[in-house]
Amino acid sequence: MLKNYRLTLTKKRSGFTLAEVLVTLAIIGVVTALTIPALIHNTKNQQILSGVKKAYSEFSQAYTSFIAEDVDMDTLWAGTSQSAAILNQFATKLNVVKNCGTGTGCFPDVTYITLNGAAWTNINQNTGRSKAILADGTTVYIYDNPGPVGCTTDNGDGALNNTCGNFVVDINGFKGPNQMGRDAFPFFITKSGVLPYGSNNDAYVGSCTISGAGQGCSAQILLEGAVNY
Repeated sequence: MLKNYRLTLTKKRSGFTLAEVLVTLAIIGVVTALTIPALIHNTKNQQILSGVKKAYSEFSQAYTSFIAEDVDMDTLWAGTSQSAAILNQFATKLNVVKNCGTGTGCFPDVTYITLNGAAWTNINQNTGRSKAILADGTTVYIYDNPGPVGCTTDNGDGALNNTCGNFVVDINGFKGPNQMGRDAFPFFITKSGVLPYGSNNDAYVGSCTISGAGQGCSAQILLEGAVNY
């Protein structure tokens, strides 16, 4: 009889009470609520970092290829708003799957915003920019400065006085948020190579803050190797 009683007692103690289960589930729920958003945030930031680094690398390689072929940047960037012709040249170095020229269809038909939420521009409708879609889904526009001729434009209080033009990449294409510093990142083409906005003491240094426009995030991300804003 005693043996059977001990066996029964052991069986009763082997399970969990309803209260214990509910407490455990509550703890799991709290931990999940705290960790999942952080994981999602970190994943998004890693995607931003990878996208900016890839865009910078691909355009830098294209630039290097032009130089190796003795292409004169002053001639290529005529300073007469020849953005479509320049895009055609870059398309030979990049994996372009759709070239829209100065037309529509290569960017979402929305108004992009700055990092601080202000309206920026509708790239899709902007006929002064030439636009394309790359094989990985990245969208890009290229802008040839309207003048003077060649790579002599001053950008940023003289810090970048040999600028040919610029380009902006949207690293996730037609997906949101369509925002400077989140998926849209600008770069200069200069006589010395590709430079991200916010570098070399240009006018966009310090703009990569929640209260700023966000153009300088291109340089900040590359310099810090992280998204710290």
